[in-house]
Amino acid sequence: MTLYDCAGPDPLAFASFPEPDPDPFHAYDRYLELDLLDPRGLDIGMGKAAVALARFTVRDCESLAAALGSRGARWLARCARSLGGVDELWSVAVLLRLSQHWDDNVATTALQTLTGSGQASAGDGSRQMLEAIGNLKPRTGHLVHVLITALEHKLKALPASTS
Repeated sequence: MTLYDCAGPDPLAFASFPEPDPDPFHAYDRYLELDLLDPRGLDIGMGKAAVALARFTVRDCESLAAALGSRGARWLARCARSLGGVDELWSVAVLLRLSQHWDDNVATTALQTLTGSGQASAGDGSRQMLEAIGNLKPRTGHLVHVLITALEHKLKALPASTS
């Protein structure tokens, strides 16, 4: 039996999504907790979180930064991944903070997001990412070590800051 069989013509009809929340951070927070895939394997929670993220105000950014200390590792890793498309200074600050997290998955996801999305730039951010990689290396297994070593080489290859 597939999801289509259970739900009828609209495969997502069974899922009750809240109405759009006037508070973008509140909606983002709830959608990061949502663990539901559509029939194509797309993560519905992450998609809806991205929509809420696009409506963030300064207050929402502050709420997100404040929430980092009280959320679990799964939420934090999903947060890091969701920030990949945000080309704002505040998102880089959040990702740098997450790159220092004690949970290897959170730290690695934050570093991947920073380096994979073009948010990594020469200067202070790269130095902080290299420090995070140095702190993470001794705690990881072989495969993660290979991944973060590749990220480290990518960062070191960035041109030096001119500012």
